[in-house]
Amino acid sequence: MSTNKKITISIPEINKIEGHAGFMAELENGLIHESRLEVKEGARLIEGILIGRKYTEAPWITARICGICPTVHNLTAIKAIEKALDVKVSPQTISLRKLMLLGQFIQSHMTHIYFLALSDFFNLKSDLTLIRINPNITRKAIQIRDFGNLILNTIGGRNIHPTTTAIGGFRKLPSPKILNEILSSAKKNLKTANDLFDFVNNLTFPVFQRLTVFAALANPQEYALYSGQIKLPKNKIYSPQVFLKKAREVQELEGDLIKKVKIAGESYLVGALSRINLNYKKLNPMSRRALARSDFNLPCYNIFYNLLAQMIEIIHSLEETIKIISKLKIKPEKISKYKIKAGRGLGVTEAPRGLLFHYYEVDAKGLIKNCNIITPTAQFLANLENDLEKFLEKEGDIKKPEENIKMLIRAYDPCITCAVH
Repeated sequence: MSTNKKITISIPEINKIEGHAGFMAELENGLIHESRLEVKEGARLIEGILIGRKYTEAPWITARICGICPTVHNLTAIKAIEKALDVKVSPQTISLRKLMLLGQFIQSHMTHIYFLALSDFFNLKSDLTLIRINPNITRKAIQIRDFGNLILNTIGGRNIHPTTTAIGGFRKLPSPKILNEILSSAKKNLKTANDLFDFVNNLTFPVFQRLTVFAALANPQEYALYSGQIKLPKNKIYSPQVFLKKAREVQELEGDLIKKVKIAGESYLVGALSRINLNYKKLNPMSRRALARSDFNLPCYNIFYNLLAQMIEIIHSLEETIKIISKLKIKPEKISKYKIKAGRGLGVTEAPRGLLFHYYEVDAKGLIKNCNIITPTAQFLANLENDLEKFLEKEGDIKKPEENIKMLIRAYDPCITCAVH
């Protein structure tokens, strides 16, 4: 006589992620019957708020989508509006924007690695306990995070919600003296970042993998963060416009606050792990050496290695900061002139958590007629749920797998606030 073994898992609140979410699942005889990440935030309706507003408001309003990655929303909105209005910007402007993105990556990655996800690897429920038992590592983590904030403060005017950026350029330029101070600090922080990499590299990562599709910006000239085409495995390259025709937003259940994004009906992954898998050959020398001395076997389908990928990107970002500032000679310049006209533009950048798209249509008066924002979490959420299903089937006989579930979710570094924009 056979008996069905049913397990119900309910996690009302997953802490140490950006935003509010829970998780529920039902397993029967070790197989998933139902599972889903439960979003516990209301819809933000940012896109609706923008309709009818002047195009200049888009970068400032969309920066308020997130308190961790406001800079990348601000810059991506600016890029989209500039395309709609055919605005050309100077190489100096692009270099300064790239520096801001690097600062955003350093600050966001370090926050996630040390203060949100790392305690899971020591079976600690609180990062405060981790701070107490690792004071030296904590100081190094804070030092790196603060350096990212220094870049954002210096170029963007403040580290949350930048004030100096503008369509066509910058309202205020950083002084060469301050940039030289950042250059000196970046060189000192490289050693610190390498020490932290070795610390993360020595962690015991859970054994788990599931074949998935990676997607990231790609640029033949650099490790793409600011601009490029969209790359998928097997060197498939698409323009952002063509990629978005393939990647469809779907609302799987009535009432879902997040439209999940899939390619040909399949989930895909964006973020640090995808970028390393697809673009590792474009990493700077020290970050490539860090990758080489790790047990990071490419292609890597283990999402827990996302922390190691983020740490590699921190080293790369410090190297890239040094490279850009060493070549940058700040010259006084005015914001590019342009005419208001009807147009449409798509902007894409890499946010710390993955590809970010902003699309705007403006009329002849410069009012926004239509807009669409596709965030990284919306793109990888379906992949996260698929990973959880396989992970749960593997862990199905464990009586209390809740902490392991939380650990996997936190490894993704989801931003629920961005997803319900």
